[in-house]
Amino acid sequence: MPSNTWREVTSDVKPVGRQYHTIVPAISSQGLVKAILFGGQDASRSARNDTWILDVASGAWTLVDPQGAPSPRYNHASVFIPGYGMVVYGGRNGNGPLSELWRGDL
Repeated sequence: MPSNTWREVTSDVKPVGRQYHTIVPAISSQGLVKAILFGGQDASRSARNDTWILDVASGAWTLVDPQGAPSPRYNHASVFIPGYGMVVYGGRNGNGPLSELWRGDL
């Protein structure tokens, strides 16, 4: 039952601050609740393409390095589809809008 409260989740290992990223909820094949963060724009306004997974129960972040990751981007849209993974569409980089569609098995 929800307690109707907020609490900060702290971790020594975590993503750098960013904006215009996406974070999607996911359930692992082992039934663990996680959140997947992808991309965004950091404090220097550089587009990023790093992928982080948060174990929601423990609050631990893990940087993952999937093969063939999308190019750095921000302002993209993402969704997690069970059985298929994370889907990322569009966004922007230093050259303008992107129209690529990516699927990550994470």
